[in-house]
Amino acid sequence: MVSSPTAVSTPNRAPSRPPHEITPSSPSFLPPVKGFGLTIGIGARHAPLAQIAGSREADTPGSDWPAAPAPKSNFLSAVSQGGRTMVMHRQISRRDVLRVALLSGASLAVPSWAYAQQCRQTPHQDEGPFYLNGYDRTRPVPHSNDLTAVPGATGLPEGDIIHVTGRVTDEQCRPLKGAMVEIWQANAKGRYAHVADPSPAPKDPNFLGFGEAITDENGMYSFKTIKPGGYPVPGGWVRPPHIHFKVHGGFFHMMVTQMYFAGEQHNRDDFLLNSISKAEQKRLIIEPSRRPGSSAENQYVFHIALKPFRARS
Repeated sequence: MVSSPTAVSTPNRAPSRPPHEITPSSPSFLPPVKGFGLTIGIGARHAPLAQIAGSREADTPGSDWPAAPAPKSNFLSAVSQGGRTMVMHRQISRRDVLRVALLSGASLAVPSWAYAQQCRQTPHQDEGPFYLNGYDRTRPVPHSNDLTAVPGATGLPEGDIIHVTGRVTDEQCRPLKGAMVEIWQANAKGRYAHVADPSPAPKDPNFLGFGEAITDENGMYSFKTIKPGGYPVPGGWVRPPHIHFKVHGGFFHMMVTQMYFAGEQHNRDDFLLNSISKAEQKRLIIEPSRRPGSSAENQYVFHIALKPFRARS
């Protein structure tokens, strides 16, 4: 295994991070995420790969979510157990609420029930078989929020560069500081950087395929990546482009979900997406927006709400 020589492992320790510096090139509402892969310990999050059999997508819903019936073909199943990162709360101010509304494209006249709906626990989606514990170890293990920057690579990844940002909150819309956000996805051709992916599609040596970020004091995270390709799975259906998310936070249930892209043909007949209600689908299917200073609609804002282990007084 090859990893960054400056990475420091700090398992089971709550991160104590100062607020991120906002550079002149950064949008005022989105502090840049800095330093990942250099000083952020990853802890003992990644369990050994479970026994694998079947096809490409795992049916491993969380214990608090009913399992969807599997297609006729078997699913490839790899279950991993994540660790936890302590998170801190602060009461959200009226200005913070306004920022959330602006980020999500909401009207200033949005009623209070709409905010409550937005901060309900994010719908669960299956983890799938291609989580980091089967990552191709011939490549550097990624501990970065920039999936387009491969150590030692000289080129750019195939596909369209996109920026995925969002806020992690509790169900009362309070931002969570210090939560670990992990993502993984297929490359532009629909192949994962994972030893268990049997796809004949080509690998992309200029794309990491995995990334992680720590939320700042406003609960914000950000990633630079590419728009993933879809891919066929056994059973005669096609998975639309999507990005897997896993969010860890002390005192909160670990969230595993997927973000989808609006306007994709196979969203309407995707088995996993259609296992949840239409209202829940709307929270996972994201429209593109224009990143400040960009001429292209290459930003996707995906907010995530976590459910606490127990009610607070």
